[in-house]
Amino acid sequence: MHRMDPDERPAARHRGPRRQRRHLNRLARALRRRGWRVERRFGTHPPLLHVYASEAPSVGESVLVADGPTAPWFRSSTGAYLAPCSDPARAIEAVTDQLTPWVAAALTPAR
Repeated sequence: MHRMDPDERPAARHRGPRRQRRHLNRLARALRRRGWRVERRFGTHPPLLHVYASEAPSVGESVLVADGPTAPWFRSSTGAYLAPCSDPARAIEAVTDQLTPWVAAALTPAR
């Protein structure tokens, strides 16, 4: 996962919800093909996706589109920049890396 240095982060600019939804829809389709459950939350500002495993619906991550250094990026609800919107495969890898340990822990029986 790429973590931007605070000095790399641009000043926030409005990208427009239509463009954000287009990027998020593309990511949502790719996430579903990889087995993740995805809920579009486009009634919020900014629009976002909620990503989770069907086996552990209480564990998830929200992804939105934010301005990156030179192009829009997918960003997690924790503030981590996941990947440029032009590279949804990298964003999926980052989301998978973030969620897999939490999903595994949720599925482990309590002792």
